[in-house]
Amino acid sequence: MLHFSLVLIKLKEICFLFVYKWLSMPDDMGTKNKSLSTNDKNQKGKDGKNKKDKKGPSEKREVSVTINQNEAEKIIQNSKVITAHDLAKQTNVKISTANAFLVKSLNEGSVKRVGGFSGHHIYVPASQ
Repeated sequence: MLHFSLVLIKLKEICFLFVYKWLSMPDDMGTKNKSLSTNDKNQKGKDGKNKKDKKGPSEKREVSVTINQNEAEKIIQNSKVITAHDLAKQTNVKISTANAFLVKSLNEGSVKRVGGFSGHHIYVPASQ
């Protein structure tokens, strides 16, 4: 009988530990992931702004559609290599405008294409 009571006590301890662990588990264990909109709502602060958006208003630069030929030619002659992105950034024009100017300069012979692919070409001045 003593052996039986020890087994019974051990079973009660195991059962008690199981119930205790089950009750002490966090509520969110075993639940599905929350939706993105719920996560966004949780990330917003008291003022309703998103916590991730701490940057101030960004300043947009003015880009033009026309390019100053003298300025562009000077930039091309002073650089070892030039891409449409570089030229657009330095002359403050759209990339398509800079690319059109480089293609026109290529046809005129003032620049040579030395590399690049798929519209992202690298040019050097023809004098080099």
